[in-house]
Amino acid sequence: MKGLEIPFLILAIITGYLLGAILPGYFLPLWIKKMDIRKVGDGNPGVVNVTRNVGLLPAFFTCIYDVGKGLLSIFIVLHLFRLPAAFAYLAGFSAMLGHKFPFYIGFKGGRGIAATVGMLLYILIKIILQDFTLPELLPFFIFILIYALLLLLASHGRGDLFTVSVFPFLGVYMLMHLSLSADLVFFLVLACVMAAEGGRNLARDKIRLSSEVAFSWRAVARLLALLIIPLGMAMSKPALLALIGCLLGSTFLFDLLRMIFPKVEDFSQREITSGFRMCKVEEKGKLSGMTDFLLGVFLCFLLFDRNIAFAGLGFASLACVIAGLVEVNFGKHRIFSGSKKTLEGSLAFLSAGVTVTFLLWSGGLVQLQTALIGMLASVVVAMIPSRNADGLTIPLISGVVMSLL
Repeated sequence: MKGLEIPFLILAIITGYLLGAILPGYFLPLWIKKMDIRKVGDGNPGVVNVTRNVGLLPAFFTCIYDVGKGLLSIFIVLHLFRLPAAFAYLAGFSAMLGHKFPFYIGFKGGRGIAATVGMLLYILIKIILQDFTLPELLPFFIFILIYALLLLLASHGRGDLFTVSVFPFLGVYMLMHLSLSADLVFFLVLACVMAAEGGRNLARDKIRLSSEVAFSWRAVARLLALLIIPLGMAMSKPALLALIGCLLGSTFLFDLLRMIFPKVEDFSQREITSGFRMCKVEEKGKLSGMTDFLLGVFLCFLLFDRNIAFAGLGFASLACVIAGLVEVNFGKHRIFSGSKKTLEGSLAFLSAGVTVTFLLWSGGLVQLQTALIGMLASVVVAMIPSRNADGLTIPLISGVVMSLL
C-alpha cells in the first residue's frame, strides 16, 4: 500500500466504525422509556429485544438503520469519498465492528447480524448480476432449495444448522467459479461471520458434534480431510497416495500398539484432557474409526479415478459428519429396531450428499447422473446397521458404483 493511501484507509475505517456505533436499539428505549435495553430481556440492543420491551415503531427504525448501516458506510466511502471498493468494504466491515463494540457503552453492543445480512445480500446480488448468467444460476438455486428442504426436515426446522453449513458451501462455490477480487473476499468474510454466529447459537443450545463430547475431534478431523480435494487437484496421484498413506500408517501403527500392549490400550481409553479421548470402548482390540476412514479414503484414491475418489471422500467425510450431528441431536425415528440409525440422520446425509454432488458437478469434475447414483448408494450403505465402519464402506461402495457407470 502506498503511503498516500494510508490516511484514506484510516478515514474509511473511522467512518464505518462511527456509523456502526450508532445504536437506535440503545438510544430509542433510553429516550422513550428511560430504559437501558441492555438490562431487560436478552440484553441485546437489537430489533427483537426492542420489539418485546419498547414497541413496534422503535423496533422498525432500529431494523432499518441496523440493516443499512453497513451499506451506508460502503456508499459514503465509495461514492462520496470516491475511494476504491476495497476501502469501501473495509468501511462496511468496520460498521459491523462498531455495532458490536461501541466505545460509549464499554464496547459491549449488539451482535451485528442485521448489518451483516444487509451487506451480504448486497454483495451477493452484485456478484450474481455481474458474474453469472441465468442458465448458470438455475441449478444453483435448485440445489439451495433442495438442500434447505432436506436439512430443515432432518433438523426439525432448526435454521441455525442450515446457516452454519450453507455459507461455507456458498463460499466454496464462489471460489470455484470466480477469480479473486475485492467483491469475493468481502463476501467470504461476511459468510464466515454468519457461519460463526450460527455456530454460536448451536453452542448456546448445546448442539453436539458427536454422541460423546470426547470424540468431537473425530468429526473435525473428518471435515479437515476434505482438504485432500484441493491437494489432489494440485498433486500427482503417487504423491497424494503417499500423503494419505502416511496418515493411515500413523493411525494403524497406534491401533497395532493398542492391540499388543495393554498399557497403550488403557492410555487410549483414558480422558487425556478435559473432553478428549483417543478411542471408544467398543474399539478395544479393533481398528479405530479413524483408521477405517483413512483406509477407505486411501483405497478409494488407489482404485478409482481421482474425481470419483473426491466424491467418495465427500460422502464419507462431510455427509457422515452432518448425518451424525443430526442423528445425535435430532434423531427420533429409528429406521431399524436395535439400530442407532434414524430417518433424520439419513435425510441429513442426503442433504450433504446433494451438496457434494452439486459442487463436483458444477466444477466439471463428475457427471451429474453418475454422482447422484453414487450418492444414493452411499445413503443406502449409511442406513444399514454396521459396526460403525461407514468410513470404510461408504467411499468404497460408492466408488464401485460410480466406476461401473
